[in-house]
Amino acid sequence: MIESARLSSLGEMAAGIAHEINNPLAIIQGSADLVNAALERGGIEPEKLARSMERISATVNRIAKIITGLKSFARDGSRDPFVPASLKTIVGEALELCQSRYRHNGVELHLDLPEEDLLVAARPVQLAQLLVNLLNNAFDAVDGQSDKQVCIAVKIEGQEVCLRVLDNGPGVPAELRDKILQPFFTTKAPGKGTGLGLSLSRAIVEGHGGRLSITTMGGLTCFEAALPLLPKA
Repeated sequence: MIESARLSSLGEMAAGIAHEINNPLAIIQGSADLVNAALERGGIEPEKLARSMERISATVNRIAKIITGLKSFARDGSRDPFVPASLKTIVGEALELCQSRYRHNGVELHLDLPEEDLLVAARPVQLAQLLVNLLNNAFDAVDGQSDKQVCIAVKIEGQEVCLRVLDNGPGVPAELRDKILQPFFTTKAPGKGTGLGLSLSRAIVEGHGGRLSITTMGGLTCFEAALPLLPKA
């Protein structure tokens, strides 16, 4: 069931990830073409060659980072040890996989993160999977609207850190808020989802000693993962 949910999430992100890899490939090709053209004309200045090589190297690193994120997301992290995990890093890893899909479909993604990096005791792979699931859910919620707004927010509430994904979609009726976190329950059209993403998300949060809830904040639907905050050393 968990494997099915992960693969479903990867399928939803596939088109965006293809764009995210194809764009840097075009940069590499363009840089290589410039170098080849200069060589055919009789040579290239060392400074221009160095700039082209730096551009190619940086772009290769970008692609490698995306692939590393994909490999991490696709694997089962349920047996990983709990370690102090940076929420900024986790948010960054999730964005690597989701932001291209958002950008190419006209979804505005906002970040509301504290200056201070907050730590939680976590299996980092699982928390990245949690956030990707919530971002995929928010994407589906606003899909089809002319105004598409999603926000990732991190707030401290007492001894907890609250990781929130908010969207301006049609919302979740109060009577469905418990059901929507159950396995195989979905409000999406047939073929649009397995009904496992949110139930897996709840299992991940509860496995970290937290809780996943659905509320409304300022007219926005909010999925909130409340996790124990690691005290400062």
